[in-house]
Order: sequence, then C-alpha cells, then structure tokens
Amino acid sequence: MLKSNDQFTDSFTRLIVEANEGISYELFKDEVRKGQMGIKVFFCEASELLIGYRKAIFTIQVLAYNFLPLIVIPILAYIANNWWLLFGIGFSYLFAFFATWDRPGPYSLRWKSHIIYYFLIWTIIFWFRNGFNFFEYTTFFFICAFWSNFFFKRADKSQLSYLLSTMVENKKFFDWAISTNKVMIIKKDEEQKKMQKRKNEDDSMQYFKVGKEFLESEDYKKAIEYFNNAINVDPFTMAFAKRAECKMKLKDYRGTIEDCDFAIKYIPNGFSKSNASDIYELRGNAKQELGLNEEAELDFIEAKKNCDEYFASRH
Repeated sequence: MLKSNDQFTDSFTRLIVEANEGISYELFKDEVRKGQMGIKVFFCEASELLIGYRKAIFTIQVLAYNFLPLIVIPILAYIANNWWLLFGIGFSYLFAFFATWDRPGPYSLRWKSHIIYYFLIWTIIFWFRNGFNFFEYTTFFFICAFWSNFFFKRADKSQLSYLLSTMVENKKFFDWAISTNKVMIIKKDEEQKKMQKRKNEDDSMQYFKVGKEFLESEDYKKAIEYFNNAINVDPFTMAFAKRAECKMKLKDYRGTIEDCDFAIKYIPNGFSKSNASDIYELRGNAKQELGLNEEAELDFIEAKKNCDEYFASRH
C-alpha cells in the first residue's frame, strides 16, 4: 500500500511539473491579471505556503474561530451570571465544523454548510416575535455559531487567494512555490472548458434518464423531446439509439435509420457489443419496413456479429 501511495505521489508530481513547464514569472503575472491563470495546491493546505503579513492575517482569522470563543464566551457568561451560555462554545465549534462542508464536493454532504442560514432565519423570526436581547439563548447561540462559521469560511477561501497574490507580487516566492511541486498553475480557459464539458455531460444524462422513463411508459413523443434535449446538450450513442427506438414505435422509419446512423457514428471505444447489436438490428428492421431488404440484411449480419462477440466475451 505504501509503495502504491508513493507511486501515486510521483505520478501526480510529474503532472504538476508538466503543467508548470514553460511558464515564466512574467507570463504568469500577466495572465493572472487578465484572469486567464490561477493555481491549485496539492499535498498540503495553501496556508502552509503563505509568508509575511498575509500569513499573519490568515493566522488571525484562524484564531478568531479556533481560540477566541474559549476566551470570550466564558467572560460573557460571567458578566450575564448565566453559565448555561457556555454552551455557546459548543455551538461555535459545531458550526465551524459545518463550514468545512462548504468546499466543492457531494451535495449530499454540503447541506451541513447551509444550516447557518436556517439558523439565521429562525433567529430573525424570533427577534420579530420577542425583540432583540443579546444574552437570550437563541440570539447568543446564533452569534456564537455565526462568528466561527464566518471566520472559518473567510480563512478557508482567502488562503488560496493570498497565496496567488504573493506569487504575483514576489518573483522569488513564485520560483520557490513552483519548486515545491505542490502548486499547479491552471490555465482557466482550459479548466473552464473541462468544467463546462462535465456539466454538459451531467445535464445530458439527466435529460436522457427522464426520456427513458417516458419511453418505458410508452409516451414516445414526450420521450423524444427529452432525448432531443440530451443530444443538443451533449450527443452520445444511447441518446440517439433510444430516440431511434421511439421513432420506430411511431413508424417514422427514415427518422429511425437516421438516428441509428448517428448512434453508430458516436459509438465509443469499449461500447457494449450487446447494445451495438440492438442498434444494428433496429436499423435493419426500419430498412425492412421501407423495402430496403438487401441493406437490412447487412445490418442483421452486423447485429449477429456483435451479438456473437458479446456472448463470446461472457465465456
């Protein structure tokens, strides 16, 4: 396992070196100011690479949510002569923890970072009904929660921007940061294209899934609408194949053949031979309905070939 981890680290380090190769300080500075370049940090937190006054500002932000509650909340509880207010320490650390889920990741986990907003709404409603009292439990615990949540998010989001600013302002620091092989320079236009492609693929798949549901419920016209959307956003083989299936049911044989042609054109490497067989068979059936028997026979032969290869691969 240790060897595997070392191999992964070496492999990823090579990717970082390749990404940074040929990028001079002057080019980096100009492109960052144009908004065309950014950075990502690997193997450590960006804060570990900070220096100077930005390191000091980041440290103050960390102290604000990490240590200040331990000092300020007991003092306030003493002033109010109410030691139940010490539970504010728990609220403070709990909502700082919830803020950790505000980073990119699964939405099923990110809901925790939004609890502070629900708490805010509840607190505002409480103020309208009961007025504002700093030492009232709802108000006091909300302020404790909001304080740590805010400063954690502030520190977490500022560390990368602080590092980027320092690299732009200081050539020696730029050279050192690159030499650590922990900072990868990102070309934003390429990164944005990748992100857009992933989004298109996700959106297309969502349309495709809804289209399949309409297909299974035999609402073929509605299914075609969703397969159209899937194809318009990001075309792929099965979207064409399923739309062809709908058109076949609606006796649009030429439309079926056309979609099967596109489905075959978009077949990716490693595509299921079973699915490929179904597409050729569907096109053959559509051609047969139009009296194109010789062409249909060729499709049936291709369908059988793919089917045989599928079953051969299963044994």
